[in-house]
Amino acid sequence: MGQRKALRTRLARDLLQEVSSRYGLPLDYLGKPSVEAMEIEGRQVLFLDGEPAIVKVGDSYYPILSFEPLAGRLPRVVVDMGAVPHICNGADVMAPGIRRIEGNFGNGAPVAIVDEKHGKRLAVGTALMDSSSILGARRGRAVENVHYVGDRIWRALMARGAEHRP
Repeated sequence: MGQRKALRTRLARDLLQEVSSRYGLPLDYLGKPSVEAMEIEGRQVLFLDGEPAIVKVGDSYYPILSFEPLAGRLPRVVVDMGAVPHICNGADVMAPGIRRIEGNFGNGAPVAIVDEKHGKRLAVGTALMDSSSILGARRGRAVENVHYVGDRIWRALMARGAEHRP
C-alpha cells in the first residue's frame, strides 16, 4: 500500500465534477474537500477530507461502501439472505436472488446491494439491466459486483483504520 498524495486543484475539481455528474449530485454537494489518492491493491482509492470515499475501477468511479454521502444515495437492489455469502465472496447478483428494487436506474448505473433482513450494504455494483427489467428476469446476472464487504480494498482500508486507532 502506497502513500496518499494530494491531487492538484484542477484534477481534484474535475474528478469531483465527474463524480457529481455520475451520481446526479449538485456540484457543491460534497463541498470543497481536500482530495488525496492512494494505490491500494492495484486500484486507485480517493480520500475526501481524509475519509476513503471513492474507488476507481476501470474508467469509472464507485463509492466506498462506508462512504455514506455517495453510497447512501445509490438505488438499492435488495437480495435474499441466501445470496449474501456469495455476494460477500465477490459473486455477481443473479436475478432470482433479488427480492425488490428501491429506486429507478438504467442499464450501467451504479447500485448498492443490500440484504433483505437488515438493509446493510453488502456491495456496490453496475446494473446489467434497468430496474424495471430486473424484477421480471427469472435468470441470469442482474448486477456486476464491483466492490464488496471483505474484498481486498475493504480489508486494506479496515487494516489501515485499525493501525490508526489509539
